[in-house]
Amino acid sequence: MRVTLSAAVTADGYMDDDSPRRLIISTPGDWEEVYRLRAAHDAILAGAETLRRDDPSLLVRDQAARARRVQAGLKPDIAKVTLTRSGGLSPRLRFFTAGDADRYVFSPGEITGLQNVATVISTSEAITAKYIVTELEKRGVERLLVEGGASVLRMFLAEGMADTVRRAVNPQLTLGPERGGAQFRFEVPEGAACRWENLGGMEVATC
Repeated sequence: MRVTLSAAVTADGYMDDDSPRRLIISTPGDWEEVYRLRAAHDAILAGAETLRRDDPSLLVRDQAARARRVQAGLKPDIAKVTLTRSGGLSPRLRFFTAGDADRYVFSPGEITGLQNVATVISTSEAITAKYIVTELEKRGVERLLVEGGASVLRMFLAEGMADTVRRAVNPQLTLGPERGGAQFRFEVPEGAACRWENLGGMEVATC
């Protein structure tokens, strides 16, 4: 499996702030590229805290890409994946209600209330990036896009389970420790081949 990590951060490395509202970091130009990136993968992963905080739909927005998937006998949206240690996920989240996609939830145990909206993959072992990749490969996933949150991204990096990292920085937005929430810092490995570009004011590095 090929795994791509994708994150949008402020100039000082924050993925969100300390308010209850979702912080929009990406510009419209960057979002367009993210949507194209989603369409090039088989599955997208976001942690349970991201689902509870931002309630993202994680859909493929490119209509041409959706049509190609349907013509190939696939569901129009790529598979959605999350992991939860508490099991505290509402079936009313857009992860479960929006779009037409397979949905997988990794959890230490069965979760009452999700049986009819997702496939719950439970394990008595610790949920690791390697375990997630192994189980998704069994289900035909060959390309996985990991969009967060920060702890999930760090887990994949720490286990060496990332082939590509896309880090988009908004240089116009700084939070500081007083307002900043979770941070994701990615130091480019020495000698790594990276592509640098500017997308609608976002400084994007893909390594």
